[in-house]
Amino acid sequence: MAQWLKQSTAHTFQLGPFVDETNGKDAEPSLTIAYTDCYLSKAGAAMAAGALRGMTREQELDALKQQADQAASVLESIRQRITELESEASGT
Repeated sequence: MAQWLKQSTAHTFQLGPFVDETNGKDAEPSLTIAYTDCYLSKAGAAMAAGALRGMTREQELDALKQQADQAASVLESIRQRITELESEASGT
């Protein structure tokens, strides 16, 4: 269920149940998560250290690749606009 979250407002949510990574079916009774393992993203923005992440390495890698692709797309747009402006300035 989607909800709007106002600025400077806390939101608590639960994740789970978690399963053992060796067989993928046994319940995992507890987890250890360090602060450095936790990232948050607001409205699709870049990930930043936060309270909960819950990503596997593969999911984090995919998220980072997606961010890199988005950044590359923005840079390409900027380069194209620079080229257009330079062409206009030189009269060609």
